[in-house]
Amino acid sequence: MKDRIYRYIGFVPFDRDGTVKKLEAMAAKGYLLEDMGMLLWRFRKDAPRKVRYAVKYDPDLSLYGPDAAGMEEGSDMGSAESDWQQVCSWGKVMIFSSERSDPAPFVSDEAAELDALKHSMNRSYLPSLAIMLAVIVFLFCQDTFSDPAAVISSYPSLLLKCTAAFACLMLVISAATYFLWLRRAERAVRCGEAPAPTEKYAVPEKISSVLVLALFVIYILSLLVSGDKSLAFWTGAYLVIFLIAASGLRKLTRKLKSAGMSKGKSLALVILFMVVLWIVLTALLIGMDFLWSPEDGSSEAPSGMPLTLEELTGRSADASGNPTQIWNSSGTFIMGMDTGDIRSDDLTIMYEVVHVKKGALYDLCLRKWKKQGGSLPVSGIEGGYRKCAVEEISAERVYRYYYDDDIEPDDQWLLCYPDRIIRVWMPGGPTGRQWKLIDEKLRTY
Repeated sequence: MKDRIYRYIGFVPFDRDGTVKKLEAMAAKGYLLEDMGMLLWRFRKDAPRKVRYAVKYDPDLSLYGPDAAGMEEGSDMGSAESDWQQVCSWGKVMIFSSERSDPAPFVSDEAAELDALKHSMNRSYLPSLAIMLAVIVFLFCQDTFSDPAAVISSYPSLLLKCTAAFACLMLVISAATYFLWLRRAERAVRCGEAPAPTEKYAVPEKISSVLVLALFVIYILSLLVSGDKSLAFWTGAYLVIFLIAASGLRKLTRKLKSAGMSKGKSLALVILFMVVLWIVLTALLIGMDFLWSPEDGSSEAPSGMPLTLEELTGRSADASGNPTQIWNSSGTFIMGMDTGDIRSDDLTIMYEVVHVKKGALYDLCLRKWKKQGGSLPVSGIEGGYRKCAVEEISAERVYRYYYDDDIEPDDQWLLCYPDRIIRVWMPGGPTGRQWKLIDEKLRTY
């Protein structure tokens, strides 16, 4: 394996001129193409030499069915084109090489090749652009106009949104430049001429690829800067699994093709593989929410409560007037949650204690609890949590709920300890003594 390397080529299906230049430059450095993949292409290390490459499009080739006769990889072209040897193929794209100084030119039907290229672009390239554009808008741009204050609240957020906007713009320009080239190529073929050179038309696509990669890197870095280390880890893991699955799909289609399986059966197996992949990725993306959402718990005796009415008020429950104390406990294998509800004529407090059993998911749990009200009352006006300080407690971080205007606070707090997240709601707020009790009782039981 030491004599083989993998390189990102930035392959654009219609840019055969740019692809040929890159492959010939690699050969001049001593790296000969062996195989083409979705992202990385495999090269074999050899002596530097001058190798000529050609990119062709064959309408008879299929991504799923067996190759047409005489089109197996490594075979020589017949008649005048025997100077060329097929190196690899993907879909309707074939790459040939020749080590002759002056190989015989290809005699091909430009109109048929252009139709094959259009078919390939309509089936894979253009849908992938549309999907990537939708993903970027959904993940990074949907809150740009609804909450512009949050966008400009920090440099990482602003950089992320700007990169997303430029990536979307370049994806649209990439599609536009392809159609511009296609229009000119069709006009040239009708006039009996060769299609226009492709290299300059592929520049927007190459820029958009770099921007999309930068976008996800910036996103992960912004999570690390904001302290969401576990969310950054899971985002990176999601991307790695996606890339591994994409490589697996490529290998699957290659094996099915070499086995001579019919197009219908191959396509059915590929669809099954993609369905399983979609289920796995969806579970990673949104299914975690079900894993750390506790099930409904059962009420227990008030004596089991870590924080009671008697401790908070300093007098017996009977002397407090109409006392009510309810304790619920629930959980999953990732986290558990205990809820206390204490009410009397002169005191009301509700608290949730979220026990994070998997430390790697701590930031994900915190992010979830900061976004929703849970079982505690939250003002009807939309708002969010802001960092604050409470001197009487030992929590690593404390957040208080604020209304949308960012001025009026609510009587609700989030207390962050190493192994748990505590949410407290108490009209009027706890006193200094009550804060000390909350800290002492709820962080240790």
